[in-house]
Amino acid sequence: MSELTENCRSLTKYHFDEEHADDIVKTLAYHPRDYRFYSININDEELPPTREAIGTAFELSKHAGKSNYLDKLPVELRVKVLLQLDFHSCFRFRQTSLRSRQFVDSLPEYQRVALHGAQLVYALYRTRLATDISLSTIDNLLCTQNCAHCGKFGAFVSLLNQNRCCLSCLQTKWKAQLYDLSTLQGYFKVTSKDVRKMMKIDNLEGIYGVPQMGFPAGHKTLYSLHQASLSFERRSKQQKFKVGKPANYMGLCQLPFYYDKGSKKIEHGFLCAGCNANFHKKRGTRRISTNYDRCYTRDGFLRHFRWCVTAQRLWEESDGGNKPPRNGGSSASTGGALTLNEDSLTFITGDSLTINGGSFTVNY
Repeated sequence: MSELTENCRSLTKYHFDEEHADDIVKTLAYHPRDYRFYSININDEELPPTREAIGTAFELSKHAGKSNYLDKLPVELRVKVLLQLDFHSCFRFRQTSLRSRQFVDSLPEYQRVALHGAQLVYALYRTRLATDISLSTIDNLLCTQNCAHCGKFGAFVSLLNQNRCCLSCLQTKWKAQLYDLSTLQGYFKVTSKDVRKMMKIDNLEGIYGVPQMGFPAGHKTLYSLHQASLSFERRSKQQKFKVGKPANYMGLCQLPFYYDKGSKKIEHGFLCAGCNANFHKKRGTRRISTNYDRCYTRDGFLRHFRWCVTAQRLWEESDGGNKPPRNGGSSASTGGALTLNEDSLTFITGDSLTINGGSFTVNY
């Protein structure tokens, strides 16, 4: 409850019948369409072939059916080996034989990634990080809901830090920052040779940020500030790290959902139409809600709703969800603070990612 700002928090807890919970979510919660501007943009047309490549059968090669060294290991050891393999190696192993494909496909971790993690897999291949992140790590990211920095719902995945992150922490927490080499050298005693041991991301060119204030990005190699702090000596401990740089968006993948292993359901992230309406109403004043872009799980949103006075007002105006609220309810249909024009979206492009016979053709 302390997360809510004073100007949109009700003084008393709002009570509602549980039978109205689905109607409340349907009326007042919406998916954050404008989050795509703060991460690597992926055209929706690219996802179906990615899912097909990692989740379906492929044409057998001339070596299909032959045994390999892993077949001689006990099942438990084979599972451990495959989970710790980087995803690209695991994917290639799946193509070596029919038996290998069946074994990889039988892993619950691979099944979850194939069904729900295509967006993250695509981003890893496009940024050439698929050889640096294990199948187990990808599955853990998919099954984790909270930001690594604040503990609230994290709608993004930091590809270099390999953790979930919310938009607020991305802009304010130093451990979430990405720097290029020249910036790192301003803080650490590090050379070009030293950083060869670090994970890096060659960003994809495009526009990062909202269309009106987008940051055009050319080719740039980025490193994790947190990883650098663990490996190199600081030049000055009094020197503060700069946060909120647009370069942070270049290493993010939007993943506003997680897989709940208990219920075996995908949980989508929601934003609050009440906080969005409050943001527009108070914009330009000092008393402005900072929750308008906070993402929630379904249960998290319902807990938030009990204390969000603007959302409560919109719910009363909707007559139990039977009609749209007069003011502010349009947020749920337009996608949030921005009026989005699909023509204005810049989908990031880089080296082509070709999918043939269930395989990725990427230059590594």
